[in-house]
Amino acid sequence: MAVRRKQDSGITVLTVSGEFYGDSETDVLEAALQKELADGTLKLVLDLSECGMMNSNALRVMVNAKKAYDAKGGAIRLCGVDRRMKRLLEVVHLYDWFDHHDTEEQAVAAFSKPEQV
Repeated sequence: MAVRRKQDSGITVLTVSGEFYGDSETDVLEAALQKELADGTLKLVLDLSECGMMNSNALRVMVNAKKAYDAKGGAIRLCGVDRRMKRLLEVVHLYDWFDHHDTEEQAVAAFSKPEQV
């Protein structure tokens, strides 16, 4: 498990790899999301292309992060959601709540739309 950070056109991209079942790996994800917000990052892409699965604890971390970003006028966009993760997000009614894109490039480009952050 890992959370890697990079910048792409002034947008922060966190790539989440591994499986997140509520143990220390979920704590790492939560800390990374909180650090970005504390550092003033308001445009964040969460790349799930390397994420095998998440449980409800990890989903809660993502929901709390989105709420915090929304409250600060920021946005989190998802990309790389595979079929299994998409189904999970659909079952818990989060797939359409998160702005999602097929690729990192599409998610980053979505920030340049006038109606977006």
